[in-house]
Amino acid sequence: MNHVFTSMPTGSVHLGGTAGKMIDLTIKEQYLDATYWSLLARQFSFPSDDDGDWRGEFWGKYMRGACLTYQASPSPLLYQTLKTTVEELLSYQESDGRLSTYPREKEFTGWDLWGRKYAMMGLLSFYSICEEEGLKQRIITSLLNQADAIMAKVGKGKIPVVYTSKCYGALNSCSIIRPFLWLYTITKEKRLLDFAHEIVNEGLCKNENLLTNCLTPDSYPYQWPETKIYETMSCVEGLLDLYCIEGNPTYLEAAKSFADKVVQSDFTIIGSCGCHGEMFDHSAVTQTIEKDDIMQETCVTVTFMGLCYDLLLVTGDSRYADWMERAIENALFGAVNDTHQTMAHSEGRVWDLQGFRLAPHTSFAFDSYSPLTYGKRGKVIGGFKVLQDEGTCGCCAANGGRGTSLTNRFAFLRSSDGYVLNYYADSKMEDRIHSRPVQIEVHTDLANDDSASIDVHGQGQSFALWLRIPSWAKQMKVAFNGKTIDGPHKNGYLILNRAWNDDHLVVTFDMPMEMVENGDKVAFKRGPIVFARDNRFADDIRKSIHISQELKYQKITSHSFPSRVVYRIGEGKESFLVCDYSSAGKNFDDPSSLLSVWLSY
Repeated sequence: MNHVFTSMPTGSVHLGGTAGKMIDLTIKEQYLDATYWSLLARQFSFPSDDDGDWRGEFWGKYMRGACLTYQASPSPLLYQTLKTTVEELLSYQESDGRLSTYPREKEFTGWDLWGRKYAMMGLLSFYSICEEEGLKQRIITSLLNQADAIMAKVGKGKIPVVYTSKCYGALNSCSIIRPFLWLYTITKEKRLLDFAHEIVNEGLCKNENLLTNCLTPDSYPYQWPETKIYETMSCVEGLLDLYCIEGNPTYLEAAKSFADKVVQSDFTIIGSCGCHGEMFDHSAVTQTIEKDDIMQETCVTVTFMGLCYDLLLVTGDSRYADWMERAIENALFGAVNDTHQTMAHSEGRVWDLQGFRLAPHTSFAFDSYSPLTYGKRGKVIGGFKVLQDEGTCGCCAANGGRGTSLTNRFAFLRSSDGYVLNYYADSKMEDRIHSRPVQIEVHTDLANDDSASIDVHGQGQSFALWLRIPSWAKQMKVAFNGKTIDGPHKNGYLILNRAWNDDHLVVTFDMPMEMVENGDKVAFKRGPIVFARDNRFADDIRKSIHISQELKYQKITSHSFPSRVVYRIGEGKESFLVCDYSSAGKNFDDPSSLLSVWLSY
């Protein structure tokens, strides 16, 4: 199935600014640590999940994010590090093809298929960047043997896939549809596609039919029998993959409808979901409620970004880029531990029948949950597990790098007639058309600026440049070499089609500070940036604010703590300070750290 847009080649897009720093951080603090990679791979050398848990997911999550990061910032050292751990993982596969962290007597229960799914996805991710044909063939052989080991015991006339887990209606198990379909696109082995259809025919869940739910009008995920967000989204990603293979519009409509339902009912102001634990809970409404609970899991933020990215490629509809941008600039960047907190006060919970005990752990590159109303970052480590050699890991720590690398992935795309600029941030895109180099450079930081400077070096080549018209822009104007221009609009893009030489564009946005009301609370945003109060500004952030009829605001220079931007809202004694959400509460090693997006007024 042809996509409207396609991804740029490895290394062709380089992000600077905040986004580039986030990618560099994941490489330095996560993906070059060969010892840690070996620890994650060794979970498959013995039944590390004898207790029925999910240690099997960590290696594959890390590998998927690492390979996307390699495509954003390739280096021989990173490649060799990933190749070495792939070789180690392959060495743990059993003679019958089985690769699992579960003992045989407990296989196909709990999170076994979930862990196997991620092992397969990690290997498939490395396959996409692998440079050696011999290793690529070994990976495919391993993956086919893994798939056959599963299908030998799961499926029609065997264990139904929806009976392979008692967790969330086996949504976790059913999400294995995705690596089976990825493997099918490479091998065209029909049995893989048949198995994927079996999972869809089972409804992708024991307690509901997910496909039917997605297509049912006025039926929202928080109303469904199973409301676990991450696993539901993972299954919908599989439905979209199936559409891309077969072209059945039902699967595309299901994925589009699901994304719409999520945004209508559960997408929060910072671009995540789930304000009660990790469940759909009608967050469009509940996000303003103060609660001492985990909320807005980073895994959810990243997975919804991934679904939106795939929908953007398939449909060419800019609203998916809008939703990605909201998540990136706020929830995702806010979850990155770029202030190098030790996480000394972040709870690593080890559960048993009596409750949980706390286990020691190191710091991670990503925080797990994003507070909104009088909350604190770094409270609990999501999906926490104790490994060996005093090692630990968590689901969001393993998954966050997929999000930072997707930021690079969606910034520029190819269209059939040229290039698509989705992300207005410091960046450079380099490609070739008819053997001639083409370069596009973008300079801006929308946390501080209201315009973007774009330099196009086209060597006289003719192509279209699609400029996203952000949904948050009251108006967008484009000047070409100093003269205002316009062009055709399509799916939320302005399309400039011409022969390009050394040309200069300035894109100017009308993006005033906005006050967003929700029930008895109010929040502030400007363009894609959401703001929060932070108690490091030395004011009482729980105190009700007063807003005059005309909203007054002023950008100021603040030295209270590092942030992208600070505004003073209001005037005189009634005024207060806010900073970008991605910088707020980043001192979470301090027990008194507190932030709030939603404010009483």
